[in-house]
Amino acid sequence: MAMVWQRLTGPELRATMSTFFLIGSLTSLAALGAVGAGTLRSTVLLAPAAAAGVLLARPPAHGLDVRRTRAVATVLAVDGASVLVLRQFV
Repeated sequence: MAMVWQRLTGPELRATMSTFFLIGSLTSLAALGAVGAGTLRSTVLLAPAAAAGVLLARPPAHGLDVRRTRAVATVLAVDGASVLVLRQFV
C-alpha cells in the first residue's frame, strides 16, 4: 500500500487508508460471522485509546519531512516483502 499510495497528500492518504481498512474490517467481520460479546467489550474498551492516538498523532505529523517519510515507508515495504519471500524458502 505504501508503494501505491506514496504520491498522495496527507489528507488524501488518511482518507484512502481509512476507507480501505473500514471495508477490509467489515469484510472480515462478515466472513467470520457473528461477533461475540467479548469482541464488542474489547472494542468499547479500546476505542478511547484509538481516539487518543489519532488526536495525539496530529501535532507531530505536521513536522514530518515528506521525502524522508516516503523513503522510510519504501524501505519498510521492501524489507517486509523480502522477509516474506525468504520465509517461503526457509
